[in-house]
Amino acid sequence: MQIGTRQITKTGFPGIVAFNLDDTAPARSLVVQSSVRVALEALAHYNADFIDRHKRHLSRFLLDRRCDGVLISTSIPADLANSSPRFNNITQATLWVLKSDDKNALDRLAVVSSKLGAVQY
Repeated sequence: MQIGTRQITKTGFPGIVAFNLDDTAPARSLVVQSSVRVALEALAHYNADFIDRHKRHLSRFLLDRRCDGVLISTSIPADLANSSPRFNNITQATLWVLKSDDKNALDRLAVVSSKLGAVQY
């Protein structure tokens, strides 16, 4: 988080710190689910777990306004019984933010969310 916020600060522009959790998934893991939707929900829970475990640390940087938010992304092979082709690589991205009264930050986050095709849970 410190490295990411340092990079943002150097640019002079606000930004989002991103984490790729691909390497944190258990080795040789495969999501086995009935559909893409169910598999993506499982990855959303995986991303949310990461945020919950590190929330105290992450929130410090957001509260200090060193970044607008945190983007967590995980990709993993998936066996989707009701899909064709059945074997896929799926990716779930989770954008985590704190409530903010910063209109500019909210506008920037709305753009990122729309680019990701965000669905709020």
